[in-house]
Amino acid sequence: MKIIIKLSMDFPEIYRYENMKLFSSEGVIFKEVFYDPPIQIFEVLNYDSPRLLQSIRYIVSRSTSIKRCLLVPNSLHDFLVEIRDFFNYGSFAVHVHRESSTIRYDRNKDIDELVKLMRSVGYDEVSLKNPDIILAKLYCEDRNYTGVELYPNKRRFVDRRPSKRPIFSPFSLEPKLARLLINLSGVPRNGIVIDPFCGVGGVPIEAAYIDVNSICVELKYKWARGAIRNIEYFLSGPQRCFYEIISGDSLDAFINVESMYLATDPPYGRITSVSSIVDEVYRYLVSSFLRKVRGAAFFTDRDIGDILADYRLSHIVRFTIPVHSSLTRFLYVTGV
Repeated sequence: MKIIIKLSMDFPEIYRYENMKLFSSEGVIFKEVFYDPPIQIFEVLNYDSPRLLQSIRYIVSRSTSIKRCLLVPNSLHDFLVEIRDFFNYGSFAVHVHRESSTIRYDRNKDIDELVKLMRSVGYDEVSLKNPDIILAKLYCEDRNYTGVELYPNKRRFVDRRPSKRPIFSPFSLEPKLARLLINLSGVPRNGIVIDPFCGVGGVPIEAAYIDVNSICVELKYKWARGAIRNIEYFLSGPQRCFYEIISGDSLDAFINVESMYLATDPPYGRITSVSSIVDEVYRYLVSSFLRKVRGAAFFTDRDIGDILADYRLSHIVRFTIPVHSSLTRFLYVTGV
């Protein structure tokens, strides 16, 4: 089976690795067979229709970068029958997309063929607003692909941005960036992510939305209380994961992090202008967390290659994210 992803284009290279991390965290064995932004194509090597569809649906809902995703099985007819029996799908819609301006196609003819295929396997009700399943044809890479199409919820981050939280902090991570860090860390569903500088709860909020457990530390008691209030505001009702907010100094090294994944935004220039303190935070982050956790992703305000070299860490990739004309953030990811 092929998985064809259309990426957002703000940070395509970062998003490319994010999706690789997500596939790995779900236990999907794959190889990337095509990458030319905005299109990324995977070949799935451990094929199991219902389980794979569940995993891909979860990946699409969790990813920060997927605009749409197309599952292209070897036998589309058999796949549609199998997932209908498993998921009890009823209504459907059909889409046709073109990512190559050189390809000629007959849109009406394609739509008629897709509708005919859906009806041949028992799908009778057309629903354009809220279909149970979408069948789509995509023209790209001088070829065309037909399969089941999945979309994320477009408003998923807007409703949780910092200004919408009961407790606001000007230093809060945007929900999309917090989710990106979690995903790049490689933490699997039901795994544990640690944020030693959690502020008012950006990382634990996003972790809970994707069924990831979190243990978070915040030095200032005021912000730790704020994190708990924010989490409770967004996550009312029973949850399938746990979170723990600890008011303390993460530099005290009181947590065994060997079974965890790290996703954090250290406090660099946001709360202090003393470079020696920031350097101490980075060195502690590397020595006490980065060398021990299973996977990590974190931001810095400068290149810390010298610190990584001091601890002989070479399996870490650095990305740059321009914030504005005078500020660039660095994003470090392990195991890419």
